[in-house]
Amino acid sequence: MSRQYQRKTARGTFTKDAMEIAVAANLEGRYLRKAASDFGVNYKTRQRYVKLHQKHGNIEKATFGYSTQKKRIFSDEQEQALLDYIIEASSVYYGLTLREVRNLAYELAVANNIPVPESWTSAKTAVEDRLKAFRQRHNDKLSLRNPEATSLNRTQAFN
Repeated sequence: MSRQYQRKTARGTFTKDAMEIAVAANLEGRYLRKAASDFGVNYKTRQRYVKLHQKHGNIEKATFGYSTQKKRIFSDEQEQALLDYIIEASSVYYGLTLREVRNLAYELAVANNIPVPESWTSAKTAVEDRLKAFRQRHNDKLSLRNPEATSLNRTQAFN
């Protein structure tokens, strides 16, 4: 089962520059829908930013598009520290398994008093989706091992 999200709409794909130009065009007297279609922005979205401009005098503080920062648990510095520890552990001995990295992420969050989702608290470990996203962000630097059966386990399996 693939967990790679495929975008189904163009919502939130406009740039800040395009929105500023579209808002300026509206302030010059262009029609709302005409200017919105000319700049590739939904007219309702444009109307919302025009109201923000009228209220505050600019749209500098407005957010544009979707933000994934709200969903992240660790800051960039904490994530880099976790990555450095994983790389250091892999150079010292055979490295960490996926479960050990998930446990380590949970322990790091608890030690730094970072609020975590309920699923982390009940399982006392990070969920697999967060680890997958972490691995995608650091794919060029990170290699985690899968546990393998030892020769002793293989002989016991045949008996």
